[in-house]
Amino acid sequence: MGITIAYKGKLNNTDLIYRFCEELSDIADEMNWEYRILNEDFNLPHTACLDSEGPEVQIKGHLPLKGISMKIHPQSQSLSFHFDKHGNIRNIVTMVMNEADEHCDNSFEFIKTAYAPVEVHITVVKLLRYIKETYISNLYVLDDSNYWETGDETMLNDKKGPPGKNTDTEKIDKLLIRKYDEVDAAG
Repeated sequence: MGITIAYKGKLNNTDLIYRFCEELSDIADEMNWEYRILNEDFNLPHTACLDSEGPEVQIKGHLPLKGISMKIHPQSQSLSFHFDKHGNIRNIVTMVMNEADEHCDNSFEFIKTAYAPVEVHITVVKLLRYIKETYISNLYVLDDSNYWETGDETMLNDKKGPPGKNTDTEKIDKLLIRKYDEVDAAG
């Protein structure tokens, strides 16, 4: 079954973009996840387009976005947060393909976890909950498995299949508890 988590929202404050990216890159480092930072100039125009010359399709040109994309597991898509100058989460591919609709603020970003172990899906949801509580209070999440809404691991396992071998859920639990404590201490 194709389990996907779609999400959209807006940073509580655009001044949080750099702190958000720094914190997520710290989490990615501690979790041994690969990640990429996008730090483009908001003031330059959107000139990006798809270039299909050669063996791979590439994005060429400028996208006025800042954010981070993390590869949580080799068998899942990346978890990405790219923001426009207003703090809206933007999907890069949607933005490139709808060049004229640069100001649209309702695009969903998504991550497919269907081929990764169940624990990867749980880890993504835990991280999204932390982000909602800390940075994007209006984060709207659609989870094909209903795990976001219910927290029911049995239902998730029924939809996704038996658990895999991934210990990231315990590691992310400890890491996010520490992050919550840091937020509380900062006031």
